[in-house]
Amino acid sequence: SAFSDGRTVLELGCGQALVSMVVAEAFPGLRRVMATDGCGSVLLAAEDNLAKNLSASAADRLLVLPLVWGRASDVEEARALNGGDAFDVILGADVTYMEETDDFVDTIIQLSHSGTHVWISHEPRRHPTEGLVARLRAAFRSVEESQVVLSAQEVGRDEAVAITVWHCECKR
Repeated sequence: SAFSDGRTVLELGCGQALVSMVVAEAFPGLRRVMATDGCGSVLLAAEDNLAKNLSASAADRLLVLPLVWGRASDVEEARALNGGDAFDVILGADVTYMEETDDFVDTIIQLSHSGTHVWISHEPRRHPTEGLVARLRAAFRSVEESQVVLSAQEVGRDEAVAITVWHCECKR
């Protein structure tokens, strides 16, 4: 399993770090979960959220770190805090809302190894994703795309929302 004991997980663009909290609590055998974001004020709010909502055992394995996509020093710091190694799992939830995704994909590539699993979820907005998907397909041998449809009631809107999820593995 991607989330087996001893493995490491990186969340890109963590926001309130909900995904990282769920992963840290659901998979207690993980060696490390790292929640990252490029905005300092967002990270402060995430740390506050973690302090209020995370169990002590999960908190011991969850690290919050600034990481601006494409910034070499941030990528090096994340890798250094992971023992110099790439991550086993990389997650990104609702982080593809901007048209320019090259730095995002470059960061994934730099922090992954041949066995890394990458999951990216995307809520369609105004920007096309063809460039993102092409970059992922160039970097990984397997890129599976699926959709999850959330009802209007689930998302608190007037209409349902189709969320696209990409699962990438086997980095080239």
